[in-house]
Amino acid sequence: MRGAIANHLSAWRGLNCRPEQVLITSGAWEVLEINFCGILRGDRNVAIEGPGWLTVREVLGAAKTEMFPIRIYKKGFDAGRIPSGLSAAIVTPCRHYPTGVVMPFSRRAALLEWAARQHAMIIEENYDSEFRYRGRPLPALNGLGCTIYLGRFSKVFSPAMRFGNLFLPLAQVQAAKDRVLQVGARASLIPQPALATFMQSGDFHIHLRRMRRIYARR
Repeated sequence: MRGAIANHLSAWRGLNCRPEQVLITSGAWEVLEINFCGILRGDRNVAIEGPGWLTVREVLGAAKTEMFPIRIYKKGFDAGRIPSGLSAAIVTPCRHYPTGVVMPFSRRAALLEWAARQHAMIIEENYDSEFRYRGRPLPALNGLGCTIYLGRFSKVFSPAMRFGNLFLPLAQVQAAKDRVLQVGARASLIPQPALATFMQSGDFHIHLRRMRRIYARR
């Protein structure tokens, strides 16, 4: 399953991804919890998008993390507005939720430069960016070991499929695994072989292309 996800992220999101960098989760809540309770731990100050995805605020609030909303305008998230001293930023660069704004490459570069300069992490949330209706899907941020990528199957396959995936820099993998061992794995093992076969056969990508056409007409 991790191998199938790694191949998908490499082909569709432009990530240089190996199976050991992929963690399978029960969904977005667990993915965010692993990041803030397992990886970032004591770093409790994070830039978020405003407006943004409500679940992010709920998870960060439960983890007692201080949030700094960055107002989203026509060009998306602006790293120049991030206050000094923050440890991470959570962004949806390929399609911001809920406005649909796509972050231009100049602002992506500025965000990666901010992370490198501040020794901070970028957490990229893939809300539904496979459904891009013009051209190929945009590449994910992939910045020199400072980017964590959050994916999900609920938007691209089925809300009943309670699966998420987490792509981690190699330096962060062990901390994430330690958190999962601490609280217990929550993702069901039963559907994973079937979903892995579906992805490896090529039918998953056919499904994505078909749904893009259907949603584009709608």
